[in-house]
Amino acid sequence: MEKDANADTDLGGDASSDAPTADGGALDGAWDSGNRWDARSDAPPPDAPPADVRPAVDAPPEMPDAAPPDGPPGCEPWPIAATNFKPCDEDVPVPTSSLELLAAGTYRYDTVEGVLTAPSGQPSTPPTTTIEQPLGIKARLLVVKNLHVAQAAVLKIEGSLPFILAVHGTASVAGTIDTSATGEMQGAPGGDMPEFCMDSGGHDGEKGSSSAGGGGGGGGAFGEVGSRGGDGHGSGSGNGGQGGGKAQDLDLSPLRGGCVGGDGGDATESRVGGDGGPAGGAVQISASSAITVTGTIKAAGAGGKGGIGGAWAISGGAGGGGGGSGGAIFLEAPSVTVAEGARLCANGGSGGEGSVGSASGNDGTPGSCSATTGATTSRSAIMGGGDGGFGGYGAKAGGGEGDNGSMSGGGGAGGGSVGRIRIRATKTASVHPGAVLSPGL
Repeated sequence: MEKDANADTDLGGDASSDAPTADGGALDGAWDSGNRWDARSDAPPPDAPPADVRPAVDAPPEMPDAAPPDGPPGCEPWPIAATNFKPCDEDVPVPTSSLELLAAGTYRYDTVEGVLTAPSGQPSTPPTTTIEQPLGIKARLLVVKNLHVAQAAVLKIEGSLPFILAVHGTASVAGTIDTSATGEMQGAPGGDMPEFCMDSGGHDGEKGSSSAGGGGGGGGAFGEVGSRGGDGHGSGSGNGGQGGGKAQDLDLSPLRGGCVGGDGGDATESRVGGDGGPAGGAVQISASSAITVTGTIKAAGAGGKGGIGGAWAISGGAGGGGGGSGGAIFLEAPSVTVAEGARLCANGGSGGEGSVGSASGNDGTPGSCSATTGATTSRSAIMGGGDGGFGGYGAKAGGGEGDNGSMSGGGGAGGGSVGRIRIRATKTASVHPGAVLSPGL
């Protein structure tokens, strides 16, 4: 279901709760996202949906996830059916302890190795397994009794697999959980998967001639279409790449991250287009009781690289690389609270600047954590290379187009689109108007 992040998101009830009838009874049914009554009996619907029903948070009826007879002993059945995994499946570990990240500094979790490294450098291996999601997509599942990320703590998720936290109790995030892409081109957990990015990855800019500019790469896409790269300038210049296409699998089942930006077009062997920025990764927190977020959860895309100038060159330029799209944040529990001041951000990175002559373009920057401003690329002092487009955020979800080059320069690259945020609560969900959600629900 979709909702404007700036609207009143203090949800007072379950969207599947019974609506009152004229005589004070209750109808067996629910209002869906289009304000249509989904009857579970022959009773007529009420005149209008109840005031506390908002098309914001997925709230299907409660479905017990009972432990199978041959499941692991000690696994308590959940009151909801978790998405992408079964908490009491025989192949899923039983939680042995809570995960409390209390020290100030950065904890790092490797989704490939299943190892948690504390700020002190001490490694540990909480109960974990690799699971197969729908469509055969693998993910790392970490199983704990309760979760607490303290205000001064940062949990940085690394590795190539999407990350799912299965919490057999309550989860509270006062600090930061970060599955954003970095400037290193290795990508983020669950990001840039070829199964999903053939259509959603940004297109490469076209190559230019030795005396003309290459095109900027298109921005990567996920929650919206990515932005187009700017054209190179001059006779024989290359066109900018198109942005990636909006994804279709926005329910985050299977869980996965966003898509990479397109590479900038070369001008010659020495004037090389910038690499497209990798996309934000994917994190899912599923709890059997409740989730409370007072801190930050991020899944930002990285900025694209600037076009590279050629030694001693006086004309021609390479296109910048497209920004990577934002990734995925998925919270599900019977009760989910996103408090005032909390931030959930899956914004796109900005596009790289085009180069001209021997002057390289500036690199783009990672996605912002704001619903009102996006990532931007600074303009170099040398004129000619096109400016990179801003990364997607809030209402400008697709990001900005890259500017065309001038004076034989390369085109600036397009910004990456936003990713996806999903909240699923089967009883109550409260998103405070003072919280930041970008993109909106």
